[in-house]
Amino acid sequence: MGQWIGFYKILYVSSAMLLISGVLILFFLIELNKPEPNNLPLSTSKNSRFNFLSELREIAKKPLIGALFMVGFLIQFSTMSTSPFLATYVESMWNNDIFLTTIIGLSVSISGFSIIIFSPILGRKADQVGPEIILFISLLGNFICYVAQALVSSIWLFLIARFLMGVFIGGLLPSVVSLIRKHAPEKMESLTFGYYHSALFLGNLIGPLLGGYLSGIIHIKGVIFLAGLLFLANSLILKTHLFKQESYVSLLMRVKKG
Repeated sequence: MGQWIGFYKILYVSSAMLLISGVLILFFLIELNKPEPNNLPLSTSKNSRFNFLSELREIAKKPLIGALFMVGFLIQFSTMSTSPFLATYVESMWNNDIFLTTIIGLSVSISGFSIIIFSPILGRKADQVGPEIILFISLLGNFICYVAQALVSSIWLFLIARFLMGVFIGGLLPSVVSLIRKHAPEKMESLTFGYYHSALFLGNLIGPLLGGYLSGIIHIKGVIFLAGLLFLANSLILKTHLFKQESYVSLLMRVKKG
């Protein structure tokens, strides 16, 4: 769209889409199972701080919850850490001014396209074989895709790697939500999801800052490779919590049988 209407007018288009979304939610979204209002008096700041720490300790008693928070953080961190220099990286592989902005936009959006397609498919697969296995394989798959993005020099191979990355992120999203719902402390599910989304936006915050800083030290490819290593480390942590007695081959066979 930047080539057709200019980058400035894209902001107007984005604002209009947000306005339409708000109108749809306001007039057409019906809330089911609406909770009863809490009539308890507001707590003081000291009590609020105590409740916050006690709630966080209660959630942290579940070791898997911390690993799931890290997955959410990594999804956003890895995506946003490459955003400051993604245009420059794509331009170095395209080497042509013709359709450059289109290729840059495609490199960003192609992973979202694969998420739309494969997220429900992998969500259905998670119902068959369990979300734990899909989550584990998706973490390993993201590691491979990020390493591929760092190693390739062809824009078309880079786009294929970005597409496959979206496939595996599509496996992460429903699996993480399902596992948080399953392992969250009783009557603290919404609070746990709140902390999970805090981890997501922490990745949004730290990703561009750290990615932009590190790109000047270890180069763009190094930042992409580092994001892949974080996915690998998280998959190993997850395996120690969920599949300590199983080999990688047995896990793949379970997915195949499912």
